Amino acid sequence: MVSGKLERRAIKLAARSEGNIKATRLLNCGSGILRRLFIRGFLHDKPILEYLSQDEQPHYFCYNNVEGVKIGEIREKPGWIGTYRSCMWVTNRGLHFTVGKSSGDFHYFLSFNSVQSVEANNGVRINKFVFETDEGKVRFPTIPLFDIDPVASFIEQKILARKEMAGRGAARKKKAAQMEVKPFQSAENTGEVSLTTLQQMDAYDFEYIIARVWKKRGWETQVTSGSGDRGVDITAVKSDPFEQRQYIQVKRYAANNKVGSNEIQKSSGLYARNESVDAVVVVTTSEFTSEARKIAANRNVKLINGAQLIKMIKRHDISVT
Repeated sequence: MVSGKLERRAIKLAARSEGNIKATRLLNCGSGILRRLFIRGFLHDKPILEYLSQDEQPHYFCYNNVEGVKIGEIREKPGWIGTYRSCMWVTNRGLHFTVGKSSGDFHYFLSFNSVQSVEANNGVRINKFVFETDEGKVRFPTIPLFDIDPVASFIEQKILARKEMAGRGAARKKKAAQMEVKPFQSAENTGEVSLTTLQQMDAYDFEYIIARVWKKRGWETQVTSGSGDRGVDITAVKSDPFEQRQYIQVKRYAANNKVGSNEIQKSSGLYARNESVDAVVVVTTSEFTSEARKIAANRNVKLINGAQLIKMIKRHDISVT
């Protein structure tokens, strides 16, 4: 029996899907025999939805009946007389390959970070995806019922976006390493830090300054540069005295450009959609409107304005040059 919470989540994800995802597909599991005769089920142990992370959005679904999936030289398949299908679920994070088995389902996740290229071949009786990965090839045949071109195009865009992000990340890490080797300014010198300096700073440099503030406070941080992470600029994790996770958004605004209520409402959505997140923090070089502060107080969004940020930078003796 599927819980009401799981069913509501499936309906929301299906509504947001760019492709052929349906709530019933996300929830299907059990004996393998569906309502209509000769129609195979997907999974035996639990629905695909339970394999997805809380912030994962499925977009496309393809399947085959007997061919299964070939990972390197190993093929996983349900067998010619099985009652389950082999499926490929395409999400915003990567590819989930599943093979339903009464003896225990097979599940394999392939992150877009590990995919170098995708080849999609249209055939008369069967279509085929071939993925070049860091560990070798992954092959998945699909029945020609589905148009695989939109699926291939979506995957190619994700691979390209990940490669571009990796390139930017390498450049930022290099810059961060260069910043780290610079000696921290003395307390006397950090007194010269001003909001104007921060407001005129390069966006990436500013994100790394904020990440370093959190690191000084005992957090492990990762700069994500929001573009590929739903507006999250920095993730921060701390395990002492107990495990905590924060999403940090940075807004490098001019003094006369206050952060408004609409932006805080969007920020609060990050907290609502991610059960593993303890708080969302919005850091700005300007100020917040009174309405924004009211919304933040009611939705577990923590606010740090420009004056508070300057104090934090001085307290932890962080160089901004």
